[in-house]
Amino acid sequence: MNDKDPNESLAAASVAVADQLDADVYLYSGGIDRAGARQFVREVCGASSLKRSGCLLILGTRGGDADAAYKIARIIKHHYSKFTLLIPGLCKSAGSLIAIGADDLVIADDGELGPLDVQLGKRDELFEYSSGLDIN
Repeated sequence: MNDKDPNESLAAASVAVADQLDADVYLYSGGIDRAGARQFVREVCGASSLKRSGCLLILGTRGGDADAAYKIARIIKHHYSKFTLLIPGLCKSAGSLIAIGADDLVIADDGELGPLDVQLGKRDELFEYSSGLDIN
């Protein structure tokens, strides 16, 4: 029986990848929204010292806010000389916008990019949105 903590194994693998790529490693999994973008910006800007020249972002998302996606890609490009994006699974809509900003894309066998799908406010509903791809 293996008594190793999976989190320790993941941390060790992350350090090995970071060392080999000379990149700080970030994981973003979930919807892309302004709150998530603010938190990501705080993580990047709040690092005591950016020790590495590159950034590896592992991204899994069904999409979200295009403005937030732009901010995420922009902060990476501002702080790092090389931006590598790893897509292990779904990377849809706003995630595809982040991919446009990457210098290198690594797409796993199960990885997939999706179309940009701008969300438009519904005319008669507050706080409800519909796809810009919907036919009226």
